[in-house]
This record gives sequence, C-alpha cells and structure tokens, in this order.
Amino acid sequence: MRPHTPAVKAVADCYNSLGTLTQQAQAMTQAGAGDSHRLPLGLWQRFLQTQDVVTLSLTSARNIWTSAWTIGKSESARSRRLLMLIEDANQILNDLVALGELIIIASRNPLFEKLKGEIEQVLEQMSGCFQSLSDNLKDSSKTIPPEMLEALDRRVDALRKRHDNLRTQAHAQTLKIQTDDYTEIVSLNKIVTNLGELSTQIHHDVEAATSSVLQANWQVNRQTHRHRRFVSTQPEPTFWLDTLRCNFTFDSVTFRYTLRLALVVTTAQLLAYLLPIPRGYWITLTALIALKPNFGGTVQTAGQRVLGTLVGGVVGVVLVSLIHSTWITTPLILVLMFGAIALCPLSYSLFVTLLTPAIILLFSPIGIGDWEVGIERIADVFIGGALALAGSYALFPSWERQQLPAQLAKTIRANLAYFQIAADRYLDRGDQVVESSLHLLRHRASLENANAEAAAQRLFSESRHIRGEIEPVMTLILYIRSLFSSVTALIDHADELSEADQCEQVRQLAETIEQVLNNLADVLSQQQLLQPLPPLADYLAVISDQVQQLHTARLSGITRHSAMVGPATLRAASPTLQAVEKQTPVATELSRIVRAVTIMYGTIERNEWGRE
Repeated sequence: MRPHTPAVKAVADCYNSLGTLTQQAQAMTQAGAGDSHRLPLGLWQRFLQTQDVVTLSLTSARNIWTSAWTIGKSESARSRRLLMLIEDANQILNDLVALGELIIIASRNPLFEKLKGEIEQVLEQMSGCFQSLSDNLKDSSKTIPPEMLEALDRRVDALRKRHDNLRTQAHAQTLKIQTDDYTEIVSLNKIVTNLGELSTQIHHDVEAATSSVLQANWQVNRQTHRHRRFVSTQPEPTFWLDTLRCNFTFDSVTFRYTLRLALVVTTAQLLAYLLPIPRGYWITLTALIALKPNFGGTVQTAGQRVLGTLVGGVVGVVLVSLIHSTWITTPLILVLMFGAIALCPLSYSLFVTLLTPAIILLFSPIGIGDWEVGIERIADVFIGGALALAGSYALFPSWERQQLPAQLAKTIRANLAYFQIAADRYLDRGDQVVESSLHLLRHRASLENANAEAAAQRLFSESRHIRGEIEPVMTLILYIRSLFSSVTALIDHADELSEADQCEQVRQLAETIEQVLNNLADVLSQQQLLQPLPPLADYLAVISDQVQQLHTARLSGITRHSAMVGPATLRAASPTLQAVEKQTPVATELSRIVRAVTIMYGTIERNEWGRE
C-alpha cells in the first residue's frame, strides 16, 4: 500500500552511515598533526570499514528504489527525489573518501595543527546535518533545524577565514614555509575547498528532502559546473549454457555446495527415519538451514541455531511446565512469534531463541506433547548442527583460503579499471571518458573492496592450520583500499586540469602501473609468474623533481616580491601558482599509488599463498 516507505528508510540509512563516515573523518583530523605526524592505523581501518557500510547501503537503496518504482509504475516527484538523494549520497561518499586521503597527506605538516580545530568543527556539524537529514526522512515530523545549517555555514566561513589568514602570513613571510611543506599546504587548500563544496551539497539535499514538490529537470550535483563527457558502458549478457557449463564441474564452488547439501540433507533425513524420535524432521531442517557454502558461515549459523535452541528450549520447557491455561498460552505464543519475526533481521540467535518456546507452546494445547517436545527439539538441533559442521568440513570443502586469491584478483582488476579511467581522464587518451563509465567502475571497485573485506572475515573464522597467515591478506586488502582512495582523490582533482597540464612522465608511469596490476591479478587468479617490478620510482622521481622546481620557484617569487607588491598581489593566480596547485596533488596521489602498488607487489612476492 505504501511502496515508497522501504525506499525512504533505505535512503535514510545511507545518510545515517554518511554521518558515521564523517565522524570517522573527524576522528582522523583530531588524531593528525601530532608529534609523530602519523595517523593511527586503527582510525584508517575504521574509516574504510564505514566506507563499506555506506557502499552496501547505497546498493541496497538502489535495489529497493527499483522495486518500489516497479510496483508504483510511475515517474512521481517522490521517486525522482529519492533517486536524486541516492545519487547525491554516492557523490558525498566520493568526496568524503577524497577528504580522508587529503587529511592523511596534510596531517604530516605542523601547519595542519593551525586549522585542525576549525576542520573538526565543520565535520562535526556536517555529521549532525547528515543525522538530522536521516531522521527527517524516517519521520517527517522531525524537522531539520534551520539553525543547524546556519551553524554549518558559520563554521565553514570561520575555516575559510582562518585559512586565508595563514596564507596571508605565509606571503608576508611571518610564517616560515619550506619547499618540502608545499605538498601539505596544497592539500590543506583542497580540504578547505572540499568542505565548502560538501556544505553546499548538504544545503541542496536538505532542500530536496524537505520540499513537497520536485521539478522533473531539477538536478542536485555540486559538479554540474564542470565539463563532463559521457559514454555508456553495459556488460554483455552471459549465455545461459555458459553458466551451466561453468557450474557443472568440481571447480565450481556452487556445484560442490549443492552436492554437499544434497548428501548432508539426505543423511539427516535417513537418521530422522532410523532414530526413534517422533519429530526427526527437525534434524533435516537444521542441517538444511545451517549448512552454508563456506565453513565459516556454517560454523556461525550452526552455533547461533544451537545456542538459540538451547536457551529457547529451556525457556519453553519451563513455560509448558508452569502454564496450563489456553487463555494465557495463546497470547504468549502471539507475543513470542511477533518478537521472533521482528528481531530476525537484527539477530538470528534472538529469532531462534524466541521461536523455539513458541513452537513448544504450540504443541502443548493440541495434546501432541508436553515438556518432552523441548528436549526433543534441542536434541534434534544438536544432531542437525553436527551434521552440517561435519559435512562442511569433510565433504568437498570450499575453504576460503582457496577462494581468496580469485577474489583478490577480481578486486585488483576492478581497482585497475578504476585507475585506468582516472588515467584516461587526466591524459585525455583514447575515447572520451564519461560520467556513466566512471560511476559504474567506481561502484564496481567499491563493491569488490567490500567483498574482499568480507572474504577476509570469513577466512578468520576458519581453523588456524587451514587459513594460514593472516598478515599478508590484510596487508594486500589494506593497500588495495589505499589505491582506491588515491584514485578517487586523483579523479576529483583531474576535473580541474586541462590538456596543457598533462605530463608525458605521468603517461609512462600510468601505463607501467597498469602492467604491474595486471600481472598481480594474473599471479593470483591464473598462477602466472610474477614479473620483475619495473622502476616505478624512477618515473615518479622525474615528476616529483618537476613539482619541486615549481615549489622552489613559487617560494623564491614570494621572497623576492613580497616587500615590493604586498601579500594581496602575491595571492593572485600567477602561472607558477596555478601550476603548483594543479600539479602538486597529482604528484602526491601518484606517489601514494606507487607506494600502494609496490607494497602489494612485495606482499605477493614474499608469500606463496597467492600462487597455491
């Protein structure tokens, strides 16, 4: 009757998770610019994990919106508004990923300390705005206070004024700046710009969420003023015979799982038939539900079902023994069933814990059993859970250790495609780079990063002698994520560049990085030989030297002319300043990309698990 309600809640979840991601960026800001000039690794990992939550929330919101639109069959203003909010949330996610990358770079310089307080305040206010926007979407009676947006504007203005004062001091030579500081200074400039654009985006989204009517051609995107070029890319459909051919082999995880499931369920039903248990089909049902494609998932589900049945069975036995009135039993069953279904999305253990006593109470009034039913159910679930665990461990097991290299290779290839479109955007090579392709490849890379993280978590649930060393896996995933963040920041900056800003060394470096990433993916997926690492540092050194010369020229110009023309004139957009502001972020992100690729290469080179 209200098909848009789940979609609205899904969009609200997106903005709620964006608020959490903003809080993580605030925590990174607070920890930056210390004596070590290095952010704690735990903060960065939490930032990445929250980024995965936002990505999955966006995917869920898109799917739910599609289902709601299919039911409604109408291009209503409400559906368009929800879709625009989803796409805006995706853009905000990209901006926050780039912001996190900039904070890491800028926090290495003591100047970051002078802006840290203002940056924290802006991020804190933004987090509150996202949370308030989420609450408003869930419940329209919870309005977004205008003073909250006014406070955000004031804090953004305070940040800009503080930043301008620092630049004035630098140009007036009252603030000492070394040549090596310029990379961090340019990153600070981009942080201020990024936060200002995010503030504008929040104003637009609040307007979209609170407006009652939305024009069909209304667009909310902070980058509409930029030049965008579009091409459409759609994956080719897979022929159904190819799918069958790929699955009817022992190399297929799906085939082994279905065969394992058939054998385990058949064995469970045979035991249920042979054992003197009145309701032995509970053994079969437990084995069917608990057995998952991977051992870690089976352990988790079987453990939750057994534990929930044990607790719920004891509660059911006690209730059946104490309550003998149908007038009490009937509403109690209603409450237990309602609670079980309501809590199922929250916790499977709670679902089973409440469902078990409800089933036991259901059998009692019709005279099928009494407290013995609870004991039988506990015993059957134990047997079914044991069968599921034994089958998952012994019958054609699909260990995550064996599947992880293929997933990592897939993740590297998705990030490689994302890097290639970033290089195309910078170098303007080949066909025109378009927004639809960019969104598609960014989304695929982000999802594959989340899939790799989930695969690693499943690996940790397996026995130590099977899973092997964890450190190489986590190192590889961490630096794949670092590669993704750097590429996101590079794309965000590439929109400001022109053909005159291109550098031949960047072209050579990009092509070499593509070759290395392709080889790493082939090593993991096809067990090919690991090729020698090309001299990435040499290409990078040439680019860094060029940027260093620009920094030196800029600082020399400040020193030579500050007394003659004054700070205001020096802040004007001179050709040298423009070159510094354009080329420095490119060199910085390429340096971080080279570091990530080099560490990924070294991790695979040192460990044989990638070529088993």
